[in-house]
Amino acid sequence: MLNKAKGIALELGKISVPKLRDSDISQNKLEKRFNSIANKFADRIKKNFPIVVANSQKIRELHEMRKDCKKLRYLMKLLPENESNSKNKISHMIKELEKVQNMFGIIHDYDTTITYLRHQKRKRSIKPLSRK
Repeated sequence: MLNKAKGIALELGKISVPKLRDSDISQNKLEKRFNSIANKFADRIKKNFPIVVANSQKIRELHEMRKDCKKLRYLMKLLPENESNSKNKISHMIKELEKVQNMFGIIHDYDTTITYLRHQKRKRSIKPLSRK
């Protein structure tokens, strides 16, 4: 198994990473793509938030929302820090996304623990048949 992983790592070293020049992608195209991706994550968070708040059984949706928060937060970290007002708004948004993501993480951990404990309880309640 270790030799296989080592072989894969060596193969990865042979891959050439494409280099982008400034002329390859226009600033306008990058901004449109960035906004499109950021809006996609923000829309999914807005859509799922009322669902997970209203129904504690929506465990999968909660986890997906946590992942969307993480992706949006990482995306926001890519924004340039040029204007002080804009920088403060972005850094505040990043902190808020991180707080929400952490809260969802704690809830997800509780859900996972509850599921595990229920499974353990079911396993223990089934007693083997005794032979006579």
